[in-house]
Amino acid sequence: MHSRSPQGAARMVGKFMDLVPNEKIVYTWHWEGSDEDTLITVTFTEQDGITHVHIGHEGFQTQESLDMHDAGWDAYFEALEKML
Repeated sequence: MHSRSPQGAARMVGKFMDLVPNEKIVYTWHWEGSDEDTLITVTFTEQDGITHVHIGHEGFQTQESLDMHDAGWDAYFEALEKML
């Protein structure tokens, strides 16, 4: 996957670790050029006809890395909300 931001472009690589259709996706996340590997777990639950998506992202080596990823996820979900 490639990501573009005002700071430039970056490439992410990873490996799917678990997939339960309609319930869960677990995969590794690694930005090329970084020595940090993290783990993402996405779960889908249904309540009253609405699908809820929860994303857990763990394994950060520094608070700075966690903060940058947190801001990135916020930006992606804001864009997704506008598109939907």
